[in-house]
Amino acid sequence: MLYLKVVNIARYNIDYWSKKDYNSFCRVIIIKTIKDYKMSIASRKEREFRERESLIIETAFDMLLEHGYIGFTIDKLAKKIDYAKGTIYKHFKCKEDIIVKILNEGFAQRQRVISRAKTFKLPERAIFYAAVVGAMLYNIVNPNLHKVIKIAGVGSIWDKVSPELKEEHSEMLKMSYDSFGRLLQSAQKNGYLDLGEHETVDIYYTLISIAISYDGLIKDKKYSDMPPFFTECFSEAELVKNAKKVLSLSLNTYMDGLNWRPLTCEYDYSALEKEVRNTIYSDLAELEENGDYGKFIYNLC
Repeated sequence: MLYLKVVNIARYNIDYWSKKDYNSFCRVIIIKTIKDYKMSIASRKEREFRERESLIIETAFDMLLEHGYIGFTIDKLAKKIDYAKGTIYKHFKCKEDIIVKILNEGFAQRQRVISRAKTFKLPERAIFYAAVVGAMLYNIVNPNLHKVIKIAGVGSIWDKVSPELKEEHSEMLKMSYDSFGRLLQSAQKNGYLDLGEHETVDIYYTLISIAISYDGLIKDKKYSDMPPFFTECFSEAELVKNAKKVLSLSLNTYMDGLNWRPLTCEYDYSALEKEVRNTIYSDLAELEENGDYGKFIYNLC
């Protein structure tokens, strides 16, 4: 194969031979051909490695949902995908690493969804609200990620996770926090917000807590899991039917309380939600409208 390639390359350089040293020219051609061949093999191996890892993660995701943390094992996974256990261990040291990798991939993809909101030339609060709409849509059409988050919440799992994946997970969380922090800084710089004694971290986790409370309701629709405050103020039917509306109201009420402008009396956030659903999040909105839930996280975006 290499010989034929060298001959074919050399055949079109007869004029060059007559002017330059024949042996030197052939040596250069051979070295380059071998180098290209090795790079081609390396590229193919890298592609095959990535494809195999995707297969491992996708299959593990389904098995984790079906069997739970205890029932999911490397032995069952190897049998399912018809690979030796040793092959799986080339990718992941243990099943806990696989679980956290699924979690990290989900977080990374959700962050990419949220980042679409940055394409709008709007005040920072409107950008944040658009991002919340995207995150909400992502969570609705991908409810199984929420189940993985619950599984990964078991403390003993993290004792077994490799340092590399722990670091990767921390970077995912830090990326989300830093993005929000930059948004707040920009809002202050542009005169839309005065934090005063408020800390960025306090605002961040308050907003996240509000979103998580309704996030669980939207996906699980378990009235009994809601905090007493919500069950005392709203009936189960009201919460289930109007979960997204209540989420919007809660977030905007809190941001109004911070005097983060434009306030709800100054800006039509309902119209903004409709706009982003029809534009930057149209793919997710379509899945929601069709009831096409539960897609594996790799199949979105």
